[in-house]
Amino acid sequence: MRNLLLLTCLLTIPLTSCIRHWSVLHATEPSPLVGQRWFKMMNIDYSQLIVNNTPEAIYASEMDPFKLEDWQADKEAIELNFAEALQITASDYSIQVGEKGDFVISPSIVRIDTGAYQIPAYRAVARIYLALEISDSEGAILDEIQMNAEFPWKFFNASSSSRLQSMATQLGTWAGDYLIQRTGRK
Repeated sequence: MRNLLLLTCLLTIPLTSCIRHWSVLHATEPSPLVGQRWFKMMNIDYSQLIVNNTPEAIYASEMDPFKLEDWQADKEAIELNFAEALQITASDYSIQVGEKGDFVISPSIVRIDTGAYQIPAYRAVARIYLALEISDSEGAILDEIQMNAEFPWKFFNASSSSRLQSMATQLGTWAGDYLIQRTGRK
């Protein structure tokens, strides 16, 4: 029995590490990113953001000043966590993501479900839907992907802010994995 359990664990490790967490909308082939090491990262674009089925402008206009301040802080934390996770993941394969590069990474968050105010609470699932474009220095889009992360409510992570930050980190890691794959480093 113990050997069967060990064998099951060993067989599932490679499978879980190969799972792709993105949907490719367009990928230029052959990849012009192969061998590239320097990428410029743009700030996350929130211009098309829908929050809990409401355009962000309306969602924000209905908040009191303190909650609006918290919401802006949440978006800043999402940006920071996403960028840090992407940079750390890519740097493990000698890929630099920062303020300069011949290729441009443009993330945009198009939808956030905060998972707040769901009854019963165990159904509260927060989600972030992210679109990512990689373009050349002239602005031609080379790759487009979409990915989403979700985080269910649990007693120890009841705050929607902490769930959003965790999902941003996960999305940044997945974006780094995509970049590693497209540059031919994995």
